[in-house]
Amino acid sequence: TGIKAGNCTVTATAGGKSASCAVTVEVVETAQLIYSLPGETVLTQGLDTGLKLLEHASTETPQYTILVDAKAGDDFNANTWPAFLHCLTETGDTDNLPGFNSTSSPLNNKTEFAYYNYGGVTLSDSIEHLKTRTRYAVQIDGRKYRGGSTYCPLTEWKTTNGTIIDVPQT
Repeated sequence: TGIKAGNCTVTATAGGKSASCAVTVEVVETAQLIYSLPGETVLTQGLDTGLKLLEHASTETPQYTILVDAKAGDDFNANTWPAFLHCLTETGDTDNLPGFNSTSSPLNNKTEFAYYNYGGVTLSDSIEHLKTRTRYAVQIDGRKYRGGSTYCPLTEWKTTNGTIIDVPQT
């Protein structure tokens, strides 16, 4: 186990034979928590964190892991296409939605995540699962994104072909 950055040579000997290899231990970036609710919170409408995660997306590579532990209310209704996660410029054009959002669809009762107009990530596979306390994870790394939950396995990395532009909204 490397305890700090640097280089070394590791040599192993067994049965009269030896093998050596060079090892480089690199500095690892430490994740920084940028928002957390102080405790369990019941919401009757949206919660605006005030975070502008994609404010400089065109010039700074967005890198985020978003973790949410949530349960929809028993009266949850997908008919209004409610947003679960939302950091998006509302353009009025569904083919041009810079940013990310996750909405529940009344068409298939799934909650999908989209990043700069590209989807392919299911966070919840049913309304029943939304109404059960569930842990969700979304990762964004530049043009790549993926997600999953307690009920939906973490997807492979997807890549958006949408233009990464600044999103000044929260």
